[in-house]
Amino acid sequence: MESTVTYNLEQCIDHIGFGRFQWRFAIILGFFSMTEAMEMMLLSIIGPVLQCYWPDITDFQVASLTSCVFFGMMIGALSSGILADKYGRRRIGMISSVILAVFGVATAIAPTYNWVLVSRTFVGLAVAGETPVFTLAYEYIPSFARIVCYVCADLCWSIGSILIYILGMLILPSYGWRLLTLVCAFPAIMILLLICFLPESPRYYVASGQQEKAEHVLQKVAAANNRSLPEGKLVDKQAYEECGSIKYLFHARYRRSTVLLAYMWISSCFGYYGIVLLNTELMTLAKETNSSHAVLNTTNSTKCHMLGTNDYISLIFTTFGEMLGVPFLLFLIPRMGRRSISIVQYSIATVWFIVLLFVPRNALTIISIITFFGRLFLNSQFNFMYIYTMEVYPTVVRSAAVGCGSTIGRIGGILAPYIAQALVKRAYHATIGIYIAVIGLGALCACFLPIETKGQSLKQAVVDTDDVWKPTEHLTESSRLTSVDEKNTPNEGYESTMDEKTKKNITE
Repeated sequence: MESTVTYNLEQCIDHIGFGRFQWRFAIILGFFSMTEAMEMMLLSIIGPVLQCYWPDITDFQVASLTSCVFFGMMIGALSSGILADKYGRRRIGMISSVILAVFGVATAIAPTYNWVLVSRTFVGLAVAGETPVFTLAYEYIPSFARIVCYVCADLCWSIGSILIYILGMLILPSYGWRLLTLVCAFPAIMILLLICFLPESPRYYVASGQQEKAEHVLQKVAAANNRSLPEGKLVDKQAYEECGSIKYLFHARYRRSTVLLAYMWISSCFGYYGIVLLNTELMTLAKETNSSHAVLNTTNSTKCHMLGTNDYISLIFTTFGEMLGVPFLLFLIPRMGRRSISIVQYSIATVWFIVLLFVPRNALTIISIITFFGRLFLNSQFNFMYIYTMEVYPTVVRSAAVGCGSTIGRIGGILAPYIAQALVKRAYHATIGIYIAVIGLGALCACFLPIETKGQSLKQAVVDTDDVWKPTEHLTESSRLTSVDEKNTPNEGYESTMDEKTKKNITE
């Protein structure tokens, strides 16, 4: 009886390689990262301006304005991840883009503080709701280029951060915060148009039992890259499993990872967004220390501090630290295990916060250098959480895992403004001490991560058939030979059929 040659999704995507189709995805990923960065970094410069525009709002209300965005992101990350596994990544990404555009414009025309509060909550929901777009792109990119593309998307995040600071420097002094907010809403419309031209993920189709659609999409991708599908038949070896079910996150194989990653998500989000907000607040503290630069509002105790050109230049300088984090992460990924990378990044970030304890508040140059390196390692670790989470969990629950991780992480984002924007003005050293404790504990959690994903392919099922352990100590010699023959099936050879020239170009 003649055996049928089969291949799985990972082998098929690697065989198709990295071509015109993947470049299109890479560009969209970069544009999306820039848009998300602009919406998030807007929070770090709009607070001081609103205190000048509405003199009655307090530091606590400014912090609440930032926290409400993370509250929206917490809801959006959880719901979008589960819905994307059930109804598709592309569909949820399109809906989120519409919400982002609508409420971005609503923020610009907000007549009151409460209107801004509600609008920014929905903006946060939409930003997190577009996370499935990352998952969609990640599942189309071959394994040898996956990490490189994702880290390059992180580079685009830094470019978006620099862009919003430049726009703030040019627009805020002359035209006000409303025009700046409106400009930030336009890229969401572009993202919506771009998503319309993207197909759904074949991994989602296979995991949801739509085998024919998966094969049809793969044929289109191969044609776009001037390649053909591997010989044989696409076979889904997984048993039926309910897509998007959170219960699989607590499967015996993933339970420990889920608990540890939950705290690591919180500490990464708390640390990164905290240092971004702290960067701006330390500038205002320096102005208060040097009283000649402080302007006291006569109606109440709220101080109005418009950021100056030097402040924006300092913010741009520290953002370049995030850009250096990209080659740093690219250097570490092929050389170190995932667990070790997290330990290194958390530990170095903790050291920089310890140094910050002993720096005078008015030493802006030294503070800028410290926040430069702090943003480098914390941004790298925060984005690394997405990479590691997508590698640990299988297709049937991958979007839900990233969504849940991002959701839990937003708890850190909700708390960060109250520490970095409110508490720091009352208890500076206590604020820095909190950051040291939270980030240091993240390094400790990384030490106990049970799953190492370096060099491993993405799993399709919670219990993938490739992972089933087959004991050999009780096998006869004949059984061992049979086992070896079965292992050396044509499936194992498809990885070697990748276009080596393409692989070399992408790696370089």
